[in-house]
Formats: sequence, C-alpha cells, structure tokens
Amino acid sequence: MTISGIRLVTSSYKGFGEALIEVGLDAYHDKGDEFLCRGGSYQELNEMLSRARWLLLEQPFAVCGMDSRITSVPGADFCFGIGTSLEEAERSLKHQKELRKAQR
Repeated sequence: MTISGIRLVTSSYKGFGEALIEVGLDAYHDKGDEFLCRGGSYQELNEMLSRARWLLLEQPFAVCGMDSRITSVPGADFCFGIGTSLEEAERSLKHQKELRKAQR
C-alpha cells in the first residue's frame, strides 16, 4: 500500500474533496488541512493526485472574505507527498513544500 499526505493551500475542503472523488482517489481527512490517500502504487497515486491538482487549478472557488463578502478566486493548489508509510509520505510532502517555496 502506498500512502500520500496532502496539505491544501486553500480552505475549500468541499471543492478539494470533489476533485479527489472525481479522479477516483480513496481519501480521508486527517487533520486541519491534511488528507491521506491510499493507492496501489506510487505511479497510480502520483497520476491521480496530479490530475486532481490540475482540476483544482482550473476551477474557480467561491470564498468568504473577512468582511463577509463572497468573492471568486481563480483556482486552488495543493502539495502532496507519497511514500510506503505515513512517515515517508510526510517527509516527501515536506520536501515538495520546500521545492515549491524555493520556486516562488
């Protein structure tokens, strides 16, 4: 079994959950903005999570601002790490986040 740890860069869990379901992932909310997914292989999870990420980037989200006004944002993104254990997935997630931060 391969496990993926995911950390969202958006607060829209509904849209995120819908994207995971649409690509056929077996996903569970872990805590806060983190989700866990199970899959048969690294390649399977990587392909499905990459597809879910693309779907979210292409989909506008309605968000509520601090002033209670609803506005639309152009899309959402997330980082994910994949491993054969939760610890390995967490290390991979941390590495992916560091890479993304360095690219900014």
